[in-house]
Amino acid sequence: MSLIDRGLYLIGFIALIGQGKPLEDADLDRVTRVGRTLNFSRDFCCIAIEKVRADPEAIGGQPVFSTAEVAAAFVRDGLLAAGAAGHLAPQEQHWLRAVAERNGLDWHALVGAAARPQAPRTANADIG
Repeated sequence: MSLIDRGLYLIGFIALIGQGKPLEDADLDRVTRVGRTLNFSRDFCCIAIEKVRADPEAIGGQPVFSTAEVAAAFVRDGLLAAGAAGHLAPQEQHWLRAVAERNGLDWHALVGAAARPQAPRTANADIG
């Protein structure tokens, strides 16, 4: 995955978990886990989340990735992360659907794929 896609992935994840609520200290652990999978340092993740806290509008709209495969991995991982948190809030669903649409993906197919049981994946497979 390119550096640009990795950056979009991280900022997109921060934007996803911040949908409808201010970012909290507990969110830093989730961002750091994703950031490390993307080969970003904890310090970089802390800086990114602080910048978003200071100016939530700085993120802009939903990310557009360089390939459909990276975009699909992002949406699937977003659905799985929200599911692991217990539920998919309406704001999160709306935002992920907009990411899928901006990247030319079939939302319903992605939701169906995320709902199917999967074999355990390695950390690098989680990010496409």
